[in-house]
Amino acid sequence: GSSGRCSPALAPPIGSGPRRMKPEPKPRWDNSGSVHNRRIPKYDALIDDYCPLMTSPTRLNHIMKTRGLSDEYSHIIRARFEQHRQLFDKTGRYGSRSRPEPPPGSRPATSMDGVLGDRGSPVPQGFNSRLAELAVEDSVPWSPGDDDADGGDDPGSSPRELVTADTAGAAAAAALRGGTSASLVCCPEWRESPLHRAQLCVWERGGAPDLDEEGAIAAAAEAFVASTDVSAMGAPSPAAASSFAQEERFGTIATNDAGTWGEGLQARWTCLKERIEALWFRMSIPGAVCQAIHSGPMSVISPHALHQLEKHFKELESYEASTGRLIRLWLARQSIIDRIKGTHVLGVNDVRLEGLRGDLAKLNRLSASVVRCVGVWAQQFRHLIIDTLRLPAGATVGRAVRPVFVWGGRDLVERIHSDSDFLARGDIANLGLAAVVRTDVGQAVVRHGADADGAGRAETPALVSAYAAAQRQTVAEVLHEGPPPPWYSPEVARAGIEALRRAAVSK
Repeated sequence: GSSGRCSPALAPPIGSGPRRMKPEPKPRWDNSGSVHNRRIPKYDALIDDYCPLMTSPTRLNHIMKTRGLSDEYSHIIRARFEQHRQLFDKTGRYGSRSRPEPPPGSRPATSMDGVLGDRGSPVPQGFNSRLAELAVEDSVPWSPGDDDADGGDDPGSSPRELVTADTAGAAAAAALRGGTSASLVCCPEWRESPLHRAQLCVWERGGAPDLDEEGAIAAAAEAFVASTDVSAMGAPSPAAASSFAQEERFGTIATNDAGTWGEGLQARWTCLKERIEALWFRMSIPGAVCQAIHSGPMSVISPHALHQLEKHFKELESYEASTGRLIRLWLARQSIIDRIKGTHVLGVNDVRLEGLRGDLAKLNRLSASVVRCVGVWAQQFRHLIIDTLRLPAGATVGRAVRPVFVWGGRDLVERIHSDSDFLARGDIANLGLAAVVRTDVGQAVVRHGADADGAGRAETPALVSAYAAAQRQTVAEVLHEGPPPPWYSPEVARAGIEALRRAAVSK
């Protein structure tokens, strides 16, 4: 026992322990393929969702110029640009990210059953009777007791009450049933409006903007953006003040001289009140804004109330001037379209082709500028544009209402996008009249309202159509700073990214 060896009695019997398994041979290295097939998948930052640096417009523009990408990558590049605007463009520097509203009749009709019938939402007290007075007399002195004299809000109590909640609600419900979006219903119609007729008078008197010089369109857009910048106190910028003085001679903007305002607190307060109410009617100001001013500064005569009315009046002036400039730019664009439609050429050596080429380039620049100006206008005056009281009660549930410049029942930006599509096809006959909408199987041409009368009837010379199709459309470019182009689809972009990832892994 002292030698340290185990006793024979304690040693395990031979063959009673677990057997050791022989290790399985390792699989041989696959050398059948080439080195190219066995490499690590190539990394592409363009399809990497976690690479925000590749969303920069400068980098995307550099990639488009250096990599020689095919047209299939346009959806992916636009998707990355939209990601950049969502992450870093909080102030709207790169334009509006909202798509234009589709034309009426291009979407499924909305069922309004169970939404309080066709009855509209209630309007502010005395607002309808005051609108009727302004419609007849444009501007009359009004005392706070007029509501009681007209019968208050009792429908039908006054023969001057032209607009009722029932009438407005029934019209809005009918529009929604017909497939019109809520944004088009809630925003004012500017075609054939009092402001449109006033701008037509300015146009006939020689007030049309001169856009023939080089850089005139860009300068007009910059002036519009500068004049629309209203401070927090409601005062217009110096550029807007100078434009007000220039437009004053046409009678579209009221003067602010001491003789017009009158002397004394009560005289100034009364004059401001009358002019604000006239602007309410002319600019179709939402009823909620009118009710807030009517129950606030207009309910008492005091220095503070006068200051609040002056702020509101200056804001309304800026809103009217900016809307008038947009209408003048649109009228200038329509005149260019009329010139293009009336162009007739005999051959490639016709001198009129040079004028056609200039008009097409001018139309492209003006369309891009109008889209930019509409985005600034909608962002600045959102609270003066949207009037949800025009919708029937409960119709706003689940609907995103946004400010839209409505012209002829359609979104102005949608009109420009449709025209760019027609120009790309060389379809001059439908230019400025019809609309292009996306469907489940592709695209379709929709004609709406009075525009449908002359759409697609006149024949266009083949040479004019060829020149129009060759013109580059800025609003349809991949990196256009504005609403997404009509051809862009986020679903197609996501499918393309997934396909590129699978292709990279399978190699």
